[in-house]
Amino acid sequence: MPVLAGVLRAACALSFDAQSKWAGRMLGRTWSVALDTLTANPMPHAAEALAFARSYGLVGVQKRASYELLRVPTFSQTIVAAAAGTKTGGAGANADNLSRADLLRFLHAREQLGLAWAEVAGNAPTDFACPRSTQTQTESERGGASGGGSCASANVDRVHARWAELVHSSGLYVERMVDPLMGLRVLVEISWKDEGFCKKCVSARRNAWEGLRRKLWEDLDVWLELNVEKVD
Repeated sequence: MPVLAGVLRAACALSFDAQSKWAGRMLGRTWSVALDTLTANPMPHAAEALAFARSYGLVGVQKRASYELLRVPTFSQTIVAAAAGTKTGGAGANADNLSRADLLRFLHAREQLGLAWAEVAGNAPTDFACPRSTQTQTESERGGASGGGSCASANVDRVHARWAELVHSSGLYVERMVDPLMGLRVLVEISWKDEGFCKKCVSARRNAWEGLRRKLWEDLDVWLELNVEKVD
């Protein structure tokens, strides 16, 4: 980050277009706007990257840096302190350079992300209709074959028990409250088949969670008032 930032500053100051474009591309790769590049741990120097991205019009970097700030556990306290005019340190989440409008946008985004995660992970999805169970019931009504053992989705108590262990007792729910994009990724990656859920049920749930994950990532453009080009 410091080296690339220095190159971009110098290139812009000296009107070296080729070098400035190269540095901008490299920063864009480091602070990629592609959702699939998110990792489990927040990137360091996000506040500096955000300020730098704004100065040089790197909107993709701005979005990535913003989310990296949002998912720092102590960032909410930093925002509140900044709004109150109190200096705080630590966690690399310095909000001193954020305007009041920035603070409100960040708080709103944090709140929306938390609400989405609570809705998905707060309670076991017992109202989910297993595709195979629905198909099996239809075949049974028509006199067809049942086709194997029942999916765990049919047992509400079992669904509650497995969800409680895998999502709550494991610490996943609390740990990812400020980072639902990675929380949803963990839900997708859990071996639900080994927990007794059928292939169709697992596929349907994973598709739903991945779809929500991408929607939340796109919603950040609105909540943070960004205009980021779509990346496949």
